[in-house]
Amino acid sequence: MTAQMLKTEWVATTIARLQQNDPTLTHIERITGPYTAISELLTSADAIALADALLGNTHVTSIHIERSNIMDEGGAAIVNALMNNRKVTSLNLRNNGFVEHDPTSGWITGTATPAITELLKVTKTLTTLNVGHNELNPAGIVALCEGLKANTSVTTLHLDNVSMGGNGVIALGQALEVNRTLKHLTADYNYYSPAAANMFIVSLEKNRSLTTFVSDGCIHRACHVANLMARNQKVAWSFRNHAKEACPELHTLVMSTLMSANKATASANKATGKALPRMLPELWEGHIFPHFNTNATF
Repeated sequence: MTAQMLKTEWVATTIARLQQNDPTLTHIERITGPYTAISELLTSADAIALADALLGNTHVTSIHIERSNIMDEGGAAIVNALMNNRKVTSLNLRNNGFVEHDPTSGWITGTATPAITELLKVTKTLTTLNVGHNELNPAGIVALCEGLKANTSVTTLHLDNVSMGGNGVIALGQALEVNRTLKHLTADYNYYSPAAANMFIVSLEKNRSLTTFVSDGCIHRACHVANLMARNQKVAWSFRNHAKEACPELHTLVMSTLMSANKATASANKATGKALPRMLPELWEGHIFPHFNTNATF
């Protein structure tokens, strides 16, 4: 299916193929741009209809519905349809208007986040989950992290720009203390206090499975994460800061720490004959991206 197809035709065709259990339909994708006409955005009713058709399907392995308007009700319907599914390995519901409010505030609590939390607890096949750019808020992240603690299948999780706040990032750290499966985590464009960031880093040091973590420069500045990198040469950190222009002191700290850590690793390799990984800082689209590179030379 192509995103260029008009919505009405796309929905009707996709539902028909799902109901027929079409073996050639393995990937459901609907991605709209920022200037797409509102009439072409999927609605909650569209998502519910797709979810109903998805029940019993045995061929779809990935669902990618991004930047639409399916809202909490539609998102919950799709997620609930996957509770007993054993085929879908990738679910991307990025930027779909999910909103999770703190029930103590008097706002109505969203339905998508509780469904995602439950899915994390029961799924054995889902490996990639992207719910970034939805207003999950601290209460939603705290709940979702309970699912993450129990999950044993998801290796890639995107939680960028979900307004997780201090309580959310603390809960995320606590979940990472328990979770032993997650390898790649994206959590940039979230804001919280230096105290909450420090608590997250303390928890992160106890994690032994994460290999890639993408976050904002503020958390690294507050927690002196460059020093953590020197101790833990397992995690590849991506700094979502525009290099020297945005944060010159962090840039200097990271570069000097990386150089020291890599020199120490090179010495250890020479002494022991082992090939321990080294981190090579690479400027990528203006960002500092340290990553493992066993062929790096200094």
